[in-house]
Amino acid sequence: MTGASCWRQLRNLCLVAVCTACALAVDVDELDNGVCANGTKPCTGADGRLSCVSEDLPSRGCANESCAPCVVENAIPRCGDDGRCGFSACLEGYKDCDGNPRNGCEVDTLHDPNHCGGCNAEPCQVDNGTAGCAAGSCAIDDCRDGYADCDDDPDNGCETDTATSDQHCGGCDQACDESESCEDGSCV
Repeated sequence: MTGASCWRQLRNLCLVAVCTACALAVDVDELDNGVCANGTKPCTGADGRLSCVSEDLPSRGCANESCAPCVVENAIPRCGDDGRCGFSACLEGYKDCDGNPRNGCEVDTLHDPNHCGGCNAEPCQVDNGTAGCAAGSCAIDDCRDGYADCDDDPDNGCETDTATSDQHCGGCDQACDESESCEDGSCV
């Protein structure tokens, strides 16, 4: 065995040993002397062969040693100038409210009552109930016992006291007769 073929066999064994730990199938013949050029790294493709890929591919983990894809919550991943995973845009309805590109677009502005409609939106509040957010607008998630939102207006919250309202006794649109009044949610 010549020195060159011995070196090639040793190099192949080393790459196989390293990549076997990662469960990668190796075809070192696609690499230039077993080493990827600057700006590229060895990764295994769908066909199971090892090849050099750009460090600018979020689907291959950017410049990370691993070839695991970048996963950025609620965002379109991209490789940053520093070679780390980041994102280029948030998915519809999501925002990066904390300015940290590593955790992606962490706020659902269509449903989060603390950021309803935008990052700096005033938190939703509901009198006599729990605030919600629907399609980026403040809404009522739930009314506390004995109250109801009988006018379907989230701005005034759960405005009806169903324990005492003659028009909404025990629930919305349950009016007492003219000779009755509402006490503890029942017409008497």
